[in-house]
Amino acid sequence: MNLSSGLPLEPEPLDNKEQMLLPWRGSRTDAATIELTENPTYLRWVDDEFLFFVDIPCTGIASAVSPAPPYPSTNSRRVAYAAAYAPVRGLTIGVLEDLMNRTIPDHLVLLNTTDSRAVTISGDRLAMLVVPWARRLSNMRDEDPVAFRAWGETARSCLLTAIETIEDHIYPKVDSLIDHISPQAAMFYGLLTFHASLARCIRAIWADNGPALALERESKMYREAVDIFQSKLADSWGEQFRAATCQLGGGFPFLAYTVTCQPTTNKVLTVDTKTYKPQHVTGGCTCAFVRPPIADVRALLKKDKVPALIFDGQRLSVRSTSIGPYVAISHVWADGLGSVTEVGLPICQVRRTTENARELIQDGAFWLDSLCVPSKQDLRKKAIVLMAKTYEEADKVLVVDGGVRSQCSLSSPKEECILRIATSGWMQRIWTLQEGMLARELHFVLSDGIIDCTFFNGFAFSAAVNIVPLFQHRPRDAGTRRFKRTRAELVRCSLNDLIALLRYRSTSKPEDEPLAISGLLGVDAAKLIHLKTGEERMKALLIEVGTFNRQLGVHGWFCDRLSLPNFTWAPTSLSELLWPGDPLDPRVASCTEEGLFGEYCVIRFRPVLLGINYGVVLIVDTSGDGSASGSHDEESRRILNLILSPYLFRVRQLNSVICSAIIIKHSISSQKLRDEGVAAVVLDTPDADPGGHESSTPLRCRFVACGSVSDGYPDIVETTRTRDYWAHVRATELPYRKIRLN
Repeated sequence: MNLSSGLPLEPEPLDNKEQMLLPWRGSRTDAATIELTENPTYLRWVDDEFLFFVDIPCTGIASAVSPAPPYPSTNSRRVAYAAAYAPVRGLTIGVLEDLMNRTIPDHLVLLNTTDSRAVTISGDRLAMLVVPWARRLSNMRDEDPVAFRAWGETARSCLLTAIETIEDHIYPKVDSLIDHISPQAAMFYGLLTFHASLARCIRAIWADNGPALALERESKMYREAVDIFQSKLADSWGEQFRAATCQLGGGFPFLAYTVTCQPTTNKVLTVDTKTYKPQHVTGGCTCAFVRPPIADVRALLKKDKVPALIFDGQRLSVRSTSIGPYVAISHVWADGLGSVTEVGLPICQVRRTTENARELIQDGAFWLDSLCVPSKQDLRKKAIVLMAKTYEEADKVLVVDGGVRSQCSLSSPKEECILRIATSGWMQRIWTLQEGMLARELHFVLSDGIIDCTFFNGFAFSAAVNIVPLFQHRPRDAGTRRFKRTRAELVRCSLNDLIALLRYRSTSKPEDEPLAISGLLGVDAAKLIHLKTGEERMKALLIEVGTFNRQLGVHGWFCDRLSLPNFTWAPTSLSELLWPGDPLDPRVASCTEEGLFGEYCVIRFRPVLLGINYGVVLIVDTSGDGSASGSHDEESRRILNLILSPYLFRVRQLNSVICSAIIIKHSISSQKLRDEGVAAVVLDTPDADPGGHESSTPLRCRFVACGSVSDGYPDIVETTRTRDYWAHVRATELPYRKIRLN
């Protein structure tokens, strides 16, 4: 492939021996064909890899790749719009011609072949061309293993070269990616989605992850490409869904698929808790409310027992859950099923809930917070303390979400069910995490039936695991790509696990977050519920957990911190930390009433006064002599640039802060730094290093703010657009010192 033009060169013709070794390959003299009657909806999977192709406009490419290279062909139609079409053709159809060893006539894939100003490659036609070919090839891997592997190497090289071409020759010249609807950005978006889908083909056929990693993990253009996807999602789904969609896994193809879908019905962000009223099943229904005998519910709660309900069509009766199996209902109040025992629910809602429960257990016994949690505070606290037990001991947990129920059926494509669950209101609430995680069996109500995780067994298994974070913790066999319906063991998570699982979840009562996750950590909620504030509860929870990943002390760009003494480093919410630490990190932090203790590397410098738009250039002495003045030798110093999160300045309404050091998880000598999370601190004894690494006396540090540090001087964007001022200071590193952070 010619990197300077972005177009593939014609491959050398195969000799007879090579043709014999690759019997399933076509001949370049043969033309590819497609079956136009194929429904593109059924052309999204190759083995267990999800593929999706979008239309690729060629308008605007001539200015991005100039001069437009001629494509080696006698087809006169290509000449007419070569400037707009040829470069994109080389990076799409040209790549496919190399992979398939067939000629691909333009009319097979173009939406418009007459107007040179509106040439567009059809995403549906690409699916009709690529997916059947890839599926056939995947089934031929055993015909000639040696030749099959050789072809895999050729395919890998071809796609890596194309990705490198986009990275080096297209991406730098596309100057309007900020405007995600511009022709250049649309072309760039289409090319990336195309190559991401081809990379998944190669992973499915040859188990080669190289091209996928090169595109979606290692390329410089990855971050800006994600921004384009997010902007398109915000356009089609609305800004209020940004949190729900920005955590989607599945890579570019699944994000591109999401853009084409209608938004998931989701009322979580529009509910008004002050005016909330339970809703009927249908808008015109006026049926009466029904409630369980309040005295029976109270009597069981006072004995620390969980009540279950049975509906006979007119009345609700109460029994202890210890008597027999029951279904615990997991829902969000925004869907209209919220209430308290004293108020009850419309008969239509209770009838439908009972019908769903009877599909799972014979007598239809169920637990529902809206009927089993009284409003009286002492009993309400009892019920909350029993919440983890309620879901952990339920025979089944049934998720009732308005979006999943209204937009998914048993015949829906698996990818749509995955999308609706991943972006549901149920997935965005903190309380429902514990309810889903603790479930022995986890079921979802659809429009015409009920499914569990085994619905995604087979080709959709990997996508379900990657796109729905909670499914990563369901019992499963990755080798056979099968979920197991029933969990046999108790579930307990680490704080590190919860950081990933809680990402972008929220609760209408932030002070309840520690209560809502305590069961997953093995902490008795009774130790937290009588504390008055959310800050006190979070502090108590961290002390109860005791030890956890060091990430907690240095990460959290958008996370507010506690205002309690010795705990100004601690997050007010784990859901705001976003990114977990390395689970294999052998060094852990411990938490006591005196603060956080752990081993970190310290980079110290003279005290610096920083405002919200200030940064620090650190000139770190790496000579090892610990000289306070620092070395003037270029080879014995390291340049770093440090910025602090503006979040703390804004939320605390601060004009400036002072810091005299940063703490970081690893020594700077062991890694290149790029946006590495750090904590800016003030050393209580700035000139002291008590006993060095071997000392049992920790360095005392007062937390100031979270920050980010990278190698080198700040780039042009930081210096001209983001930061008003850069302080330059000399610094020294103290590798792996015992720290007390407060």
